[in-house]
Amino acid sequence: MHTAGIDGIYGTVNPGLNIRSVISKTMGMHFIGRRRELGYLEDMHRYADSKTCILYGRRGIGKSALIDTFVKGRDAVVFRFGDISDYETREYMALVLGARMDYDLEPFEVYGDAFYTIKECTGKGSVVVIDGLENMCWNREFLDSVDTMLEYNANHGIMTILSIDEAYVEQVFDDPESPLYRTEAGRMELKPMRLRDAMDFHPGLSDEELLKMYMIVGGVPSYNEAMQGVRLKDAIKSCFLGPGAPLADAADKALTVTPHGMNSGILACIADGIDTQTDIARSIGVTKALCKRYLDVMESRGIVEVVNTMFGARKRMAYRIREPIQAFRYMVLRKLAHRLADCDVDATYREMEPLLEDYFKQRFVQYSCEFLRNTYRIKEIGVWYDAEGNGVDIAATAYGTMNAEVPMAVRCRFRRRPVGRKTLDSLLESTAVLEDPEMRYVIIAPSGFDREFWTEAREEGRILLDMDSIMGRRPIRPL
Repeated sequence: MHTAGIDGIYGTVNPGLNIRSVISKTMGMHFIGRRRELGYLEDMHRYADSKTCILYGRRGIGKSALIDTFVKGRDAVVFRFGDISDYETREYMALVLGARMDYDLEPFEVYGDAFYTIKECTGKGSVVVIDGLENMCWNREFLDSVDTMLEYNANHGIMTILSIDEAYVEQVFDDPESPLYRTEAGRMELKPMRLRDAMDFHPGLSDEELLKMYMIVGGVPSYNEAMQGVRLKDAIKSCFLGPGAPLADAADKALTVTPHGMNSGILACIADGIDTQTDIARSIGVTKALCKRYLDVMESRGIVEVVNTMFGARKRMAYRIREPIQAFRYMVLRKLAHRLADCDVDATYREMEPLLEDYFKQRFVQYSCEFLRNTYRIKEIGVWYDAEGNGVDIAATAYGTMNAEVPMAVRCRFRRRPVGRKTLDSLLESTAVLEDPEMRYVIIAPSGFDREFWTEAREEGRILLDMDSIMGRRPIRPL
């Protein structure tokens, strides 16, 4: 993430005021990746008739850092709104605009005056950024002023970026009662980075440690930055264990669905294998309808996902935790709640090790699903249940040549030893009942494959994905 001085883009801010943290919340972070997203903003700035962009994503995903990188070297006015009073907000806007015009401004009495001043000091090619819009979404006067500004900017070649936490997009832009309802804008969701991009945060880690790191914190830049510079074991101890560990409550802070206790109960159930709506509702003591309402919201925000039943097996509405930091919180940290703040982090880590081993095996299946989504044109992905009703394999339907639908049976192996012929034979046996000549058989194993098996399986048309394939060093066989 990009480091920018407060002087320059933002103007000079009086350090005696309690708003400096609002402006500098991304300072000191190193910008990595996001080439596609920067290209989108660049194309909008250069070519689009409507130059309004709604940038949204979960907390900590890197929205502010992306903005800092994009506006570097451009004529830009950047506002970062935090949880401060209405008076301080108007004072803050006066400081930013006064610094831009090299003129001392008194705090604005109304937001209309602030936005009129923005119009007076910007022109064609300028960029106006409203970052942290979720902190102002309750202020009707502010949103009315933003709406007026958007129309003016669109007619005068001024680009506007509205950055907002994903949890507030529906309230601000899709609610007919909101002044910004149906705002004509391009929407760009900032999603977690892929493993290959996260690699740049951890140049000293082995591929295996990097993959494990990713299965804990995923592709959220701020989490990866907190864990960079040390080995995986030390990163876990310093970031999650002991008094004041910086990521110990990261999952709770990211859980924006309310009420929090309801969400926490649902995730705890899923982590313990209580994964159907009926069983979850019974366990936390609510109606199935209410439980489904919260599950639907959590699914829409990528916290949980439905596990599809594939290839004609009996349907079973089951859930699993999709977001890595939430999975780690409820599958590992929750089991050690009595020790997390203990000063003896080495002892706590020793107690955590068997939980970690089991966690990585389970989460590798989830990671493999994400990897397949990003590698092939997946139409549907889920679980194949064997004759005994055990969901042991990933199953998917993907689009192959000429958009033909191709069934895939996938087995994941997260172990230290190379995988051999036995794994493929077991997969073929468990799916033999399907009798589908078009079936593609895939094995994903970061530890690699026996040399003889590798040659034989490739000649048979099987798809074998090792760590080199996962990291993009080896071309992946098409369907």
